[in-house]
Amino acid sequence: MTTGRRDAFSQRGAALPWLLVLLLLVAAGGAGWFGWQWLNASSADMDELLVEIDRLTLVQQEQREQYDDQVLLLAERLNGIDRMLEERDRQLQEMQQGGMRQWLVGEAEALASLAGQRLLLTADLAATRRLLEGADATLARISDPQTLIARRALATDIEAVRGAEQVDIPALVLRLAALQELVAELAVPALPVQPEADQALPDDALWWQRLVHSLPIHIQYDQQAAPLPLDATQAALLHLALDGSLQQAQLALMQARPQVYDAALDQADKLIRSRFAGNDSRARHLLASLADLRDQAVHQALPEIGAGLAAIRALKAGQPQ
Repeated sequence: MTTGRRDAFSQRGAALPWLLVLLLLVAAGGAGWFGWQWLNASSADMDELLVEIDRLTLVQQEQREQYDDQVLLLAERLNGIDRMLEERDRQLQEMQQGGMRQWLVGEAEALASLAGQRLLLTADLAATRRLLEGADATLARISDPQTLIARRALATDIEAVRGAEQVDIPALVLRLAALQELVAELAVPALPVQPEADQALPDDALWWQRLVHSLPIHIQYDQQAAPLPLDATQAALLHLALDGSLQQAQLALMQARPQVYDAALDQADKLIRSRFAGNDSRARHLLASLADLRDQAVHQALPEIGAGLAAIRALKAGQPQ
């Protein structure tokens, strides 16, 4: 009985190593299978990684090409800036050699010319003076004794304008405009409604007296030189002529033309005295106002400038003054 158990135990002990070998083979097979699967997965990941590397390489190459293009463009711009700076340096050198002087003289000429136009068109004395002072300041930047003659002429023009600024030209212009409003209210002698009855000729009248009496002409003599009566059309034309004289005086003030201003006031005074009723209070007021306007220092308020501009042009042309 004991011997049988020993034999069975011996058989089990002999089968155990084979069982272990079988288990090891199964484990090795499983490990190999899992290893093969991992290797396949790693190979697929490696392929994807290689594709991504190729794509990144292409992107990097494109970026490098764009960078190279930008570098070339920047280099061209820098070269253009260098050329521009070289051109500017050349221009500065030319200006230092004489171009700056010509440019400054041209600028002074433009300012002096603009001052004359401003005075002629708007009678703006303050703006005229500033422009002349700007022309003088421009010439002062030129270190050349020849500019002193032009600056002296500009100083004369500037002092003339400063003296004229003591008279209020805009106020005179507004006063003339106010007088224009009164022109339409002036009384004009009107034609009589009924003509005077003709005087009968004597029986012993001569032939030429009868001929004159038969003509449609009535000759009257006024020993007091009173204004002649006018119809409506003639009165309107007379008002228009007086208004035009006052308007011409305003324009002469704004354009610095004192002779025209005086002539316009004289014409308006003559029209009022010869054509309008002397007993009209508005006519007397207009005559008194015109007399007061003639007493204003208009010649001082309307300076004549231009000596500075002529001197600058002579300096520009290089002509002796």
